[in-house]
Amino acid sequence: MHIDQFHWGEMVWHLDQNEREKFGNSTARMTINPNQSADFHIHDNADELIFCEHGSLNIHFETETISLKENEHFIIPRNTPHSIANPFKNTAIAFLIYNHYNRTYRALKKATTKAAFIITH
Repeated sequence: MHIDQFHWGEMVWHLDQNEREKFGNSTARMTINPNQSADFHIHDNADELIFCEHGSLNIHFETETISLKENEHFIIPRNTPHSIANPFKNTAIAFLIYNHYNRTYRALKKATTKAAFIITH
């Protein structure tokens, strides 16, 4: 397990390199503090499934915002600029799955496209 700390919260990575390569994906638990937002970014090589475990989240794209409540999820296609935000007063927790064992991350100054679809349960 590895933990990355950010100004907005943290990412706890669950699998080591060998496990990620074996299963072909990366997984993390994201905690976003109240009234915080991750920077706009893109994953060039992986789709990202975001499952909201606790609280509520907003996923921002260039022309739209998707809101997730507990037990809802959304799939962000690879190459889609986005930002995940918690504009609410309680901490939000999400489980993330990337369909590549070594997903890329590239910070952006602003979004240039929007997401293609939503799936919720």
